[in-house]
Amino acid sequence: MAKEYIPDYTKYKLDELYEAYQSIDRDRYPERARTIAKEIRKRKALGEDEQLKQQRKEIWFQKSRAVGHYEVWTGAIGVLFGLLNLQNPASLISVFVFGLSIWAGLELLKNTKAGITLSRIVQLFQAFKITLPAFAYYSGSLFYIMVSMDSQLSIGLTFGFGVGDSFLQFTNPEGSYYLGINLISMSILFVLFPQKTA
Repeated sequence: MAKEYIPDYTKYKLDELYEAYQSIDRDRYPERARTIAKEIRKRKALGEDEQLKQQRKEIWFQKSRAVGHYEVWTGAIGVLFGLLNLQNPASLISVFVFGLSIWAGLELLKNTKAGITLSRIVQLFQAFKITLPAFAYYSGSLFYIMVSMDSQLSIGLTFGFGVGDSFLQFTNPEGSYYLGINLISMSILFVLFPQKTA
């Protein structure tokens, strides 16, 4: 039986070693798996693992700060337009959600756990547009890319800029169904859940 070929794992970066170790078929390539595990242990002993974790933490922190700035500025614009449109009772929903967005963004900029939690809540408020026969809800976000499906199973994609288009109804005379998912809010939610380090 031919000896198993083993790449030179000393030339791999630590994150590449983790990726290789997670994806390798250990039954088919047992010697490679042992070599990768040994190299990872060696790097951890040298402190390289902590450097990688710190780099990932810094990247996540930068992304969360960008989200914080986005939430503060879009929240401020949303509150302003909501206050200008108070004759529409649904504008109170906008003012509330955009006000919460400002608070969440400021907390994210301070790097607090409350900022992460509040930002997740804000994005969940803005992530869905739902219409059922007895209920309809949407809390507009300033920018949106909406993937949707209606009661005729038509799939749509809309995008744009919108302020003051929030609504909450407990009656729906048309009796139709609609589900929309805001891809921008979903992307921000993804950013707010840090990736696990190995």
